[in-house]
Amino acid sequence: MDTKAFQELIFIDEGSTLEFKKSLSDATRICETICAFANAGGGRIIFGIHKQGKTPVLAGIDNTDKNTRELQNWIRNNLRPQISYTPSTITLEGKTFIILTVDALPLTEVCTYNHTVYQRKGSITQKVSGNELIIFLRERGMLSFEELPSGATIPDLDIKKIHVLMRARGTEPENHKPINIETALASLGVATLLDKLVIKKSAPLFFAKEVSKFQSNSEVRIVKFRGKEGSLEFRETDKRFIDTIPELLRVTFDTIIAQMGTMSVIVNGRRQDVPTIPHNVIREVITNAIGHRDYIDPNCVLIEIFDDRVQVTNPGGLLPGQTLKNFVETRRHRNPVIHRLLNDAGWGEGLCFGIKLIYRDLRKNNLPDPEFQDLGGFFRVVLYTASSDKKRKQADYINDRQTKALAYLEKHEIIRSEEYARIVGVSKVTAVKDLNELVIQGRIRKIGKFRGAHYVKP
Repeated sequence: MDTKAFQELIFIDEGSTLEFKKSLSDATRICETICAFANAGGGRIIFGIHKQGKTPVLAGIDNTDKNTRELQNWIRNNLRPQISYTPSTITLEGKTFIILTVDALPLTEVCTYNHTVYQRKGSITQKVSGNELIIFLRERGMLSFEELPSGATIPDLDIKKIHVLMRARGTEPENHKPINIETALASLGVATLLDKLVIKKSAPLFFAKEVSKFQSNSEVRIVKFRGKEGSLEFRETDKRFIDTIPELLRVTFDTIIAQMGTMSVIVNGRRQDVPTIPHNVIREVITNAIGHRDYIDPNCVLIEIFDDRVQVTNPGGLLPGQTLKNFVETRRHRNPVIHRLLNDAGWGEGLCFGIKLIYRDLRKNNLPDPEFQDLGGFFRVVLYTASSDKKRKQADYINDRQTKALAYLEKHEIIRSEEYARIVGVSKVTAVKDLNELVIQGRIRKIGKFRGAHYVKP
C-alpha cells in the first residue's frame, strides 16, 4: 500500500472490513477481530491509530518488528484453522504503523478463537452462539436446511405436483409407469434412499398437500397502501397466502399485477396501457425473494405496494462474502435445491442472474433503477414506479470515460480501478462507480476484491 492510499484509508469509518487499534495491548480483542474477519470477507486492522470522532489520531507503533512477531504468534497459537494473512508496515508523519490484512477463509471452513466463533456485524465483533451459530453454519453451507428430515411421508405429498415438475425436467411420467415415487424424489434431490426413505424439508415446500403442516412460514403477505406512506390509516388491503412454492409464486405474481394496475403511455402517437412495473421484473424479484429466503426464520416474505414503489422484503440477509456492491457477481445460493427446482420449473433467470436484466428492463421503460437493502437478517428490493421522483438512467448508456475503459480492455486482458482513474483523470471513487455500472450492464466482469480486484471482458 502506498502513502496516498494509506492516507485515504485512515479517514474511512470502521466497518465490516476495517478496524483501527491504538496499540497491541489487548491480545484477546485483537484475536477476536481477526477471527471475525476470517469468517467474513476478510479485512484489515491498522495498528497505531485511534479515532476522535471521524478524525484519525496518529500514535504509531514502536518496535514494529517485535510487535509483528508477537502478533503472528497470537494468530499461530490461538486461531484454528491456520488462516492466511499479510502483515506490513508504513510510515507517515515520522510514525510507523502495522497493517494486518486478513484473508477470508473458504466457506467450507470456520475460524475459531479459543474454541469460539466470532463474526463481524458492521463495526462490531460479536461472539456467535446458540441459534445464531446454527444460522451461521447453515449460511456457510456447513448446515443445510434443505438436508434436514421433514417428517413427511409419501401420503403427505401430492403426486400430481411431482409429475408436473418431472415434466418440466423433460421426463414424461406416463412413459415410465408405474412411477417409483421414492426414486423420483431421490432423483429430484428432495429425499434420500439408504436403509429407508427420508424425505427432506425441501420436498414439502414443493409437493405437500398441506404445506403448513411441515413449513408454516411458506407464506407471503401482500399489503397495499394508499399514497406513499406505510401506516394503518392508509392500508387498503392486507392478504396472506400459504402454499407450496410454485403455487405461492403464481398467486403472489397474479395478486401484485392486479394490485399494481397499468399506466397510460403514448407509443407512435397512440395511447397504450402498459404495466406499472414490467411483469418480468416482478417475476424475477419475487422468485429471488421466495427462493433465497431463510426458511429457518419464522417470518414470511412481505410485499408492500405504494403509489410510487413496491418493496419486497424476505428473511435472510446477504450471505458471507456478499455485499451490496458485489452480490450481483458473487452468486451464492442459500437453498441450492430450491434454486435448481425453481429453474427446472421455469421460474427466474437463475436466481440473481436476472438482476442485470431487471436493470435493463426498468431503464428501457424509463423507470428508476432498483434499490437493494441489506437489513441484517432481512433483504429488501425496492422497485420504483413512474410516479417516483427518483433519477432515471438511460438503458445501456455509457459515458466517454467508460468508452475508454472498454477500448482499453480490447488491447489488455484486465483493467484496475487505479489504472482507469489515471487514464480518464478521475478519483478512485468515480472510477469504481463507472466500472461497476459497466458490470451491471454486462459489458465487463469484476473478479476479486480489495487490492486484487480487477475487471475483464465478460
